[in-house]
Parts: sequence; C-alpha cells; structure tokens
Amino acid sequence: MTTAEPRQVTSSCPFPTVLSRRDAHSVAMAGVDSVWRDVVDVDVHPGFVDCVMSARVLHQQAADRRTAAYSVAIGHDVVAWVLDERIDEPRMMLSFVQLAGPFHRFEGAWSVTRLPTASLVGLRVGYEIHDEWLSSVLGADGANLQRVMDSWVNAIGTWAGTPG
Repeated sequence: MTTAEPRQVTSSCPFPTVLSRRDAHSVAMAGVDSVWRDVVDVDVHPGFVDCVMSARVLHQQAADRRTAAYSVAIGHDVVAWVLDERIDEPRMMLSFVQLAGPFHRFEGAWSVTRLPTASLVGLRVGYEIHDEWLSSVLGADGANLQRVMDSWVNAIGTWAGTPG
C-alpha cells in the first residue's frame, strides 16, 4: 500500500519547493520482535535490500539515539544522507531526521505493528527539496523514491525471521 501527497509551495529559492509525504507498508510472516530487529539493525540492510548500497551506524549516543549514514540507489543515481535516529523500543518505532544530505528537509519513521498472525512493517517519509537534480532523481511526484521505499519495506518483510 502506498500513498503520496506532493504539493508545491512558493519560496525564495530559484527552483520550486516540493513538499511531499510518502508511505509504504509490507506484511511480514514473522513475529514483531524478529521484524523489529531487522528494521533496527541497519548494518545488515545492504545484504538483502537491493537499493541500499551502504548503511551503518556512525555513532550510538544512547540506547535510544544514534547517527546513521545511508547510500541508496534511486533510479540510476546514488543518494547519500546522514540521519539522527531515535529508537522507541516499546512502540517499535524508529524515527529519523536528516542531519546531512541533499534534501532541504527529510524526516520520517519506521514502525512495526503486531497483526493476528503476522507483522506489518511501515515506512513514512516527509521531505522538502529545493534542488532540480534531486527532483529529477526522485522522479515525477517522487515515484522513484516510492519504488525504493516499497522495495525496502518488502525486503524487510521477506527477510524478517530468516536465519541470518
């Protein structure tokens, strides 16, 4: 399931500002603890998510806060960013805000929800861009970013619970 809500606003930058929110979800046939572990363990994402070229924790400030770096293939380009991540273990939510990268603003959250016989993994991203190159990479209305998000949550849904 995917949704998108792009809109343009006026700003002082020469390129039109694009604000958007995107969602992606996947059902994992594994328990929430296993799925949550796979969401939080970003160092293993390049091993099973095709679009993730690299992902690693740079600094663990506390048990619930860290800085992580990602390089992700979007279309024919690679986009890299550094995120401040907050881990809410009881709610099974990992929220993030871009510290460095090409977006004017980039934030969102991963979540894992218990279903009767499975788990639901979700990813919600909100972003703002002021850059023509990034706009072309993300595609019309962010379609390329949506494909990456769908691929990422589906890979976690498929991978979750498999012996590592």
